[in-house]
Amino acid sequence: MRYTAGGRMSNHTPGPWEINEEEYYPLNLHVHSIRVKDTNEEICDTAYWTHKENLGESRCNALLIAAAPDLLKALERIMGKAYKQNWNDNYPEEVAQAEAAIDKANGLKRL
Repeated sequence: MRYTAGGRMSNHTPGPWEINEEEYYPLNLHVHSIRVKDTNEEICDTAYWTHKENLGESRCNALLIAAAPDLLKALERIMGKAYKQNWNDNYPEEVAQAEAAIDKANGLKRL
């Protein structure tokens, strides 16, 4: 499967995405909302009780989710150039991993 510099993803909410952090008292709930930067449209939330040790993990998960559209676009652009430079001949495992990651993001299953 080949990827063009323009990419193939069309069914997700376009980026860039960012996170908004909020705490809700007296519930001790900490929420990281992932939103579209330009429109403030909500994509999803990660939430943890603030007294738990996994608050840092929640923030890291939110940052990774928020970076997803940018990461996918960058990987698709890299793959478009990779085929032109025959990376698939020199780095078959890395190319296969990149293809699988792009397909996973697009909801496709590799055969």
